[in-house]
Order: sequence, then structure tokens, then C-alpha cells
Amino acid sequence: MPTVPGMTRADFYCYQGATSPQAILILVPGFNGNGKTLVAEAKWQNYAVKNKLLLIGISFASKIEDIQNGKGYYYVEKGSGEILLAFLRRLSSKKRPLYMYGFSGGAHFVSRFVEWAPSEVNGWCAYAAGWWTSPCKRGNAPPGIVACGDNDYRLGSSFCYFKEGRKIGRRWLWINITDVGHSPCLALDDFVRDYFEVLIKEYSIQHISVWIDIETGEKVCKKFLKKVPSLTGFLPSETLIPKWKNLNKSK
Repeated sequence: MPTVPGMTRADFYCYQGATSPQAILILVPGFNGNGKTLVAEAKWQNYAVKNKLLLIGISFASKIEDIQNGKGYYYVEKGSGEILLAFLRRLSSKKRPLYMYGFSGGAHFVSRFVEWAPSEVNGWCAYAAGWWTSPCKRGNAPPGIVACGDNDYRLGSSFCYFKEGRKIGRRWLWINITDVGHSPCLALDDFVRDYFEVLIKEYSIQHISVWIDIETGEKVCKKFLKKVPSLTGFLPSETLIPKWKNLNKSK
């Protein structure tokens, strides 16, 4: 796709898991990474087939100085967000549910895209961004995951971002992955696939969702939820609780 000021590359790679995909999953790699590598992985292609998804890998790039001065592709309002929307419109006039998963630089893009165009996204995960833009209070924000490894210096800023979101009522889940630094995490990939699958398949999420204590994973009552929102997290299904607990102990 044509680039905008502050970007040097705007490429997309696709894998179609069904003749008529029911939803779209977008994978966004780290700083100036190549989404083609992610889309080529068998685990994501098999997942796309199982859930009838269109899989998209984003390959955006910017000069480091534009990332640092707020003009690069991390900042979707500068043009990278519209490039993605234009690409989706080029693929089809039919609007499909959109799910997004980004690591590091990809987490920068995903978290800001969700804030910029919340009605476009059904679910998301942002893993280990270096810094975050504070969320705005709005009623139509989709559920999502904020995650970071506990050996990553980005842990503090990531947790602060999660707490900001919870204080304004966001349906977010916090994941602190034990003994993991700043690197992709296979265990998190597995959990994200399970999390998205619930959102994709369950049409009455309000009837099956649950709130948990993010330290213990135990379900919490409405009183605790209201009293200490930043210590609670949202799950679209109770079936995900054991998997969340295992992830917080995984490498």
C-alpha cells in the first residue's frame, strides 16, 4: 500500500483459512518486523482454517527518529490506521469481526488502533509495548489483553496502562508471564488463540463472562470489582481461568 509521511513501508501478507472467512485476525510483529513470517507459521494457518479466518500479517516500517518523535506507524492517527482500514476495504466491502494481536512495536500499533477505531475491533492483545498512550473513557471499547514478561523492563509501564484502563471500566485482562523477557511467547500465543476463539464463537458474551482477581485467578464479587478495579481482570468465559493461571506460571 502507499505510505504516508513518517512511514517507509506498508505491506500486508494474507492467508485465507476458508472460502468465505467469517472473521479477520491481524498479527503485528515487533519494530519494523515482517508480518509474512507470522502468517507463514503452521500454528496460525491451522487456527485460521479451524475458525474460518482471514489471517493478515502487517509489515509496517518507520525510521527510528519518527518512532521517537510521534510521527511513525506506532501512531495510528498519523496515517497508519487509515492504511489498514483502506486495505481491509480493498479486500472486501463486507465488514467482518476484527481481532488483533501485537508484540512490542506491534503492541504499540494494536493498542493505539483500538483506541482510535474501537468499533472496528472485537478483541485484541497487546504484548510488551515500551510506552503507552492513556486510554480514553468510552462505552464501546472492545475486550482485550495487556501482557508482559516479568523479566522485561516494560513490565511496569504495561501494568500501569492496564490499571488505567480498568479504572475507567475497560474489560481488560492482565497477564504477567513468569521468567520471560522481551521476546515472543508460545504460551501466550496459545492463550490468545483460546481467548479469541471464545469471542469468535460465543454470541452472548455477557452471559458467560467472568471477572477474576489478577493475583489469584479466583472469581470476584461485584463489591470487590467496584472497590479495587485495577486488581481485577475480565475473561469472556470461565473456561479460560485454568489456562490463565497456567500462563502466569509459564515460560
